[in-house]
Amino acid sequence: YQQTFDRYTKITIVEVNNNAVNLLGDTLINSLGNDVRYGSIWDDKLRGTFGNDKIYASLGDDSIHGLTGDDILEGGKGNDKLNGGFGDDKLHGSFGDDTLVGGGGSDTMVGGNGADTFVFNRSDSLLGDDFDIIKDFQVGLDKVKFQGFGQIDSKTWYNNGINQGYLTNTSNGALLSDAKGGEVLFENVNLNQLKHSDFHFA
Repeated sequence: YQQTFDRYTKITIVEVNNNAVNLLGDTLINSLGNDVRYGSIWDDKLRGTFGNDKIYASLGDDSIHGLTGDDILEGGKGNDKLNGGFGDDKLHGSFGDDTLVGGGGSDTMVGGNGADTFVFNRSDSLLGDDFDIIKDFQVGLDKVKFQGFGQIDSKTWYNNGINQGYLTNTSNGALLSDAKGGEVLFENVNLNQLKHSDFHFA
C-alpha cells in the first residue's frame, strides 16, 4: 500500500503492522515490529516500538525516542534530541548541537560534529551493570549533564571523584564509576584532559 501526500500535509501514523516503514512526514509512533524509519526535511518526532528499531532523522531539529529494545538512532543534520529509552542502544547525533540520552541499558553514544550534551538521568542511568560508552567526547566543547541529581558543585564533585577513585584512567579512556555499579567510558580521552566544567548537575 502506498499513499502520496503533498508537501504541506502533516502526517501522523498512529499504528502500522509493516516491519519497514519509509516516512517523509512529521510524526511516526506506535508501530508493532522491528522497524526502520526515516525523517524528513522538517522538525520530526520519531518514536520506536518494543522491538529493535532503526530510526534515521534527516534535516530539521528532530526528536527521536527509541522506547524499549536495542535501537539504533541517528540524528542527521539539525540540533536533535535522541533518547534511547530502555535497551542497549546506539545513538549517533551526527551534525548539529545534539542532546543524547542513553536511558536504561548499556548504550554507545557518538555526538558527531557540534557541541553535544550527553544526559544521564538519575532515574534510569548508571544503574546496575549498565556500561555506557561516549566514543567521541570533545573536551571543552561537549558536556555531560546529570539530570535529577540536584544542584551539586561540579568542581567539588570532580575533585572528589579523583580522590575517591570513581573517576579513573583506563587503557581505553577515562572511566566514571557509580556506587550502584554503572559505568561510563570516555573513549580515548585521558582523565587529565577532562575538567570540572565538562560536567553539569541539575
